[in-house]
Amino acid sequence: MWQMVNTTPFQTAGTFLRDADGHEYWCMAIRASFVTDGNGAVALAPTQIPVQMMPAYAGPENDILVSEDDFIPFAPLTDILVHGTILPAAEAVAAPLSLEVGRLVKRATVLPPRRARLHRGHWRIVDQGRNGPVAPGWQVSFGGLPPGPPDDAPPLNPAGCGIWLRTPDRFPDGTETDLPRIEGAGSDCIRDPFAARPVGFGPVARWWRDRLALAGSFDDAWRRDRSPAMPADHDPRFHCSAPRDQWPARHLAGGEPVVLRGFLGARDWAFRLPQVLFRVETRFARRVVPSQMHFARLDLVPDAGGFSMLWLGALRCDGRDEQIGATRISLHQIAGVMR
Repeated sequence: MWQMVNTTPFQTAGTFLRDADGHEYWCMAIRASFVTDGNGAVALAPTQIPVQMMPAYAGPENDILVSEDDFIPFAPLTDILVHGTILPAAEAVAAPLSLEVGRLVKRATVLPPRRARLHRGHWRIVDQGRNGPVAPGWQVSFGGLPPGPPDDAPPLNPAGCGIWLRTPDRFPDGTETDLPRIEGAGSDCIRDPFAARPVGFGPVARWWRDRLALAGSFDDAWRRDRSPAMPADHDPRFHCSAPRDQWPARHLAGGEPVVLRGFLGARDWAFRLPQVLFRVETRFARRVVPSQMHFARLDLVPDAGGFSMLWLGALRCDGRDEQIGATRISLHQIAGVMR
């Protein structure tokens, strides 16, 4: 009962979840890891990353989301995330970055370490180093917490820096603050801090503003009519941990071209995603039920030369979980991978 019989070279796992309306599902996950030389050749990774059953956090207060759990079967699109380290050319003062997956294109700029000092009510850059390695996460993006007591609004990016640029009147002369190392293409937080926005390539925590807004309204109407199910205005994109500018229009299918520029200095990192089909069948009571798997998440690690693909499927069981037997997973077809 509740077994995963896996004959593929990949990692698999299963668990039970409920959807926004409270219906119970047996959820199946397949995670496949690959390596690439960045010039088009793709092969199976010698070590396959396991399916992640819970979120991973880091930081001195364990408050930096490194990765979400892998069970997001109700998300309506593919999560696209970049991990590892950006390695810009050292001589570049402002190096352009671009992420392209299929038709999705995202552009940004990576800058050297910088600090600003307040002088007579104006912020000025006083210390700038050489451009060097930087993580693609949110600690080096525009954000942070404004001075004073916290308000009731959820934060946009509490892990970042630069938000103090918006309130010079609340600090004494001589105050210094770190500046973001990743900014949007054409953005300059010193020139116009109110136009600056967080730009990152890693996962967004559930309690940050852009993601929390999709959870729905937990108000009196929800308590009366829907609790403990999700609110009526719940948006299933809440399950997506990728930033909104890394959302494709729908689930990817495999076969899409991937190109990252600026993440490895002057060298582009380019390849085409493999196309993989599975046969997934679950013993449910006296029947064998097939499940369609969809491509749910893409994790890119350009500095390590690898990437990982996650497929998910869900079988509605509504209180009959004891009737779920073994799920058998086999590889039906794979293309775009060196043998």
